[in-house]
Amino acid sequence: MNPFSRHRLSFAALGLVVAALTLAFACKHIPSAQERQAIARAETYLVKDSSLFAQFEITGRGLELFDADTSKPDRLPEAVIYWEEVPLFRKLLYALPTDSLLQVYQSKGDHRWDAAQFGPLQGPPAPFVYRPKADQPLKGLRVALDPGHVGGQMDYAQFMEEKFVRILPDADNGYTEEIGFCEGNLALGTALVLAERLRAQGAEVMLTREIEGLNAFDMTFEQWLDREVLRHEQWLSAHSEPIVRTAPDTWRLRCAGANYVRDFHIERKDADFWREKASVAQIHRIAFLKAEFVERARKINGFHPHLTFIIHYNVGANNTTAQSGYRKALPENYCMAFVPGGFMSGELKEPGDRLAFAAKLLSEDIPQSEALCAAVLQAHEQQLHIPAMIWDDRLTYLKNASLRCPEKGVFARNLQLTRLINGTLCFGESLLQDNILEAKRLNAKDFTPVGMTTPVPNRVREVADAYYEGMLTWLR
Repeated sequence: MNPFSRHRLSFAALGLVVAALTLAFACKHIPSAQERQAIARAETYLVKDSSLFAQFEITGRGLELFDADTSKPDRLPEAVIYWEEVPLFRKLLYALPTDSLLQVYQSKGDHRWDAAQFGPLQGPPAPFVYRPKADQPLKGLRVALDPGHVGGQMDYAQFMEEKFVRILPDADNGYTEEIGFCEGNLALGTALVLAERLRAQGAEVMLTREIEGLNAFDMTFEQWLDREVLRHEQWLSAHSEPIVRTAPDTWRLRCAGANYVRDFHIERKDADFWREKASVAQIHRIAFLKAEFVERARKINGFHPHLTFIIHYNVGANNTTAQSGYRKALPENYCMAFVPGGFMSGELKEPGDRLAFAAKLLSEDIPQSEALCAAVLQAHEQQLHIPAMIWDDRLTYLKNASLRCPEKGVFARNLQLTRLINGTLCFGESLLQDNILEAKRLNAKDFTPVGMTTPVPNRVREVADAYYEGMLTWLR
């Protein structure tokens, strides 16, 4: 073979290599800005446990979600939300009740939505424009307030909710009488004061509960149990099942447990336990609270607020009540706030969980919520002189169940309300109730807000002011 022929073969081979490399480079997918943002949001705010990455993929076509935590290459997605569908998905989040939206999600597969199939949809509220010089600068602003817990009588707060503070007298620290109050009443007092101030400036305000001792169903826990009896017996009658009543107190628990099994799709041995064995404390702590959180979220989402404040007060790390029912007085104090996110292992198990994950990933709920929380905490620091929590390994709910956000004192956590509520929210923990200075302030009975029968301290006015000023900073 002559040398020229060899060179021609070499040049041809080189050309093939160059062509192959060019084709490979051309085929390599370069993530779009949407993809990069979604990946960063998932890693920063949403995924607490890396095992969850097996249940979703952020690809060139959109967000793909899977019903099993497997990485088999031939698996089919439960739902694909294409990038061009994201605006429609955001409208669906606001327009449809949770049950209806879940049906839409579960039927999606990898086909594309046709906007016409849904008809006219109410989208998120138009952005609010703050007018500081107007007579009512907040006119047009919609604010939802969710006062944490239920409160009412101290016995319920202590023995059922376990959301209370009792501290024995300590003359050396300047208090000669027993300190005692419950978080539910403090939270409600704060919300009522804040609502009054917001309404005076033109805002439209909705509270998830308005009377101490009444929950989001507008009834007491005992009345809720009675309602559960009615619900279960109606179900039995509708399904031609016999009604075999036991002793009244036991029958109420069995009915509440059976409703919980149906409402939340509890299966196998767990279902048997709730139908047959659950105690009143277990019914309250799990079945009632889960149902009540769903009711709070239903009220808030139906109101379509521009922002939501979930109002809570905190207690110190591991400062549990002694057998006597009393806590220690602590020297430390801090505030913090939560935004959606922090999904842990097993928390993408159900279709509703995956839908909630998609909602937080593809909406602007998290960045807007973080900005609101940061402004509220800054107001707490400046006005109440309460430092924002940075991190504390003693707090298992931070260490094991939360992600630290870029803004100081803000954490992403997959609480039921942060997961279920649409839109911008601040889940606030304003101070430590068992801090010795705060406990003395909170024990005061300074005034009774309109709508309450239990007096509350002036400190709740100051906390309400911090929420208000933080909100104004965010609005500006």
